[in-house]
Amino acid sequence: MSVVDFIGKIHELSSAKSVWEFSLREFSKCGIASLCHGYADGKPDDAPLTLRNNYPEPWKNIYYQRGAYRYDLYAQHVATSTSVIQIDGLQFDSKIKEDSLLFEEVNDIGNFGINNGFIVPLRLAKNDGFGGMFIGDIPADEPDPHGFLVTHKHDFLLMAMHLDAKLVQIATRDAQTEVNLTKRESECLTWLASGMLNDKIAERLKISNSTVEFHLRNARHKLKTRTREQAVAVAIGLGIIKI
Repeated sequence: MSVVDFIGKIHELSSAKSVWEFSLREFSKCGIASLCHGYADGKPDDAPLTLRNNYPEPWKNIYYQRGAYRYDLYAQHVATSTSVIQIDGLQFDSKIKEDSLLFEEVNDIGNFGINNGFIVPLRLAKNDGFGGMFIGDIPADEPDPHGFLVTHKHDFLLMAMHLDAKLVQIATRDAQTEVNLTKRESECLTWLASGMLNDKIAERLKISNSTVEFHLRNARHKLKTRTREQAVAVAIGLGIIKI
């Protein structure tokens, strides 16, 4: 299935369960073995508000129920940054050693194959909630995992953006939220959501690159988001734009 087909199909689904199961299948076909999507509220060491992943139960018990997530350097990253980063195995803050039993359990259980991929920071529109999505675990027989990730990064991030948007839309579809975007702001966001860059959007709309950036910046401000990608996700989630 192409990225365009994935995007079209995911926005036809109506339940979080069907969206998640469909996404797991399609990412798996692309060589991605693990997905994790969740939001916390306020601080890096807060428990997740929402959480979906396909990690093994022993790992989920130690990471979430026992609280190892509080020491995860990547969890700290998504709480304070909007930049996508590539990872090579999970890394923990040295403070985890203060909990000797937990530290021993983490070392014993290892990464459970959570070895390589991307961490994508996410933001909620109306509060200080933050979240992230992990996309990864390239098969061991892939001769060049790093090259594989770099080659497919754009497609994976576009798929992740729409997966997040749909899950947020389902979670908030009963909320009454009004955001008034201009026609041009909506058009620029819609073409951005389809994967176009600024120059192609400008060409399509017969306006300048700087004007495209002006409209996208205004849309970010109105949607209370920090990046263009988050603005797209929130706009789709609120039903302001459609793909």
